Amino acid sequence: MSYIASSNFFISFSQSMCDLNDLTNNFMKTFKVLNKTTPSIFCILILTALSLAIGCSKGDDVDTTKSCSNIDDRTIPRTINPIQIGKGELYGAGSENIPKQNIVITNKSDWANLVNAINSNGNISNGFTEVEIDFTCFQIIAVFDDVKPNGGHSIDIIEVIENEGDIVVIIKNILTGDATQVITQPFHIVKIPRSSKPIVF
Repeated sequence: MSYIASSNFFISFSQSMCDLNDLTNNFMKTFKVLNKTTPSIFCILILTALSLAIGCSKGDDVDTTKSCSNIDDRTIPRTINPIQIGKGELYGAGSENIPKQNIVITNKSDWANLVNAINSNGNISNGFTEVEIDFTCFQIIAVFDDVKPNGGHSIDIIEVIENEGDIVVIIKNILTGDATQVITQPFHIVKIPRSSKPIVF
């Protein structure tokens, strides 16, 4: 009976080794049973459990860029489906001081600075799908066009392709203006899985 109880404890312990609360509860509930087994079995179970727990803890620190993505790294080249954050036009007639540019953002500080600039002439970011970006898993691609003398313009990230040595972002201007008499500046912001590869526009 003591060997069966020990085996049951080991299975239960292995299933909940990443949950500290469950680990503690299971250990305390079966401690009396384990005490009745031979010292060698008790020691083996404890050492094995500790090894598994340490291995699980180290796994939490493994490269999060891989744990955040389910994409098979062997499929190269491949198309990345960007997640849209915001798209539209700025209406500050250039007062936001954002030049025509393509930006890659990989940290919260740079992202906050960009959002503040975008919002300097109205709360444009209120229309974003999200502003709290998990930069352990994602990076931001933001593209801004020139300030335009009229409305109806767009700048569009139409495709993102990951190659062996880089990530290529393809940009087009799908809308080329209309008769609206308002000064605008088109932008498009997306997020993609974080990568150490250079991004080419």
